[in-house]
Amino acid sequence: MNWKSWPYWVRGALIGCVCFIIPITLLWLPLGEKTSLWVFLIFIFSLVPSSIVSEFLLGPGGEGIPLFGITTLDIAGGIIFYAIVGAIIGYLYGKIKDHKK
Repeated sequence: MNWKSWPYWVRGALIGCVCFIIPITLLWLPLGEKTSLWVFLIFIFSLVPSSIVSEFLLGPGGEGIPLFGITTLDIAGGIIFYAIVGAIIGYLYGKIKDHKK
C-alpha cells in the first residue's frame, strides 16, 4: 500500500505529526545566538497546544517524565493534537477534491 492510496485524513494525520516532531527536535539542536525567536515560535505553536491536550487528558498537575525540560506527556499530547488537526484538514481537503471531480 503506497502513499497515494491512503485516505486523505490519514495523510493529514501523518503530516500533522511530522509538523510537530520536526520543531520539537529543533529545540535540542544548538542553533547559535539568535535562537530566542525560534524558541518562542516553537513554544507557541508546538508546546502550548500539547500542554493543553496533556492537561486535558491527565487533569491539572499531571506529571510526565522530564526530557530536556519538556515532559513526555507534552510530546504525546502534541502528537495527538497535531494528528487530529491534520486528519481534519486532510478529511476536508479530500471532500473538497471529490466535489471538484
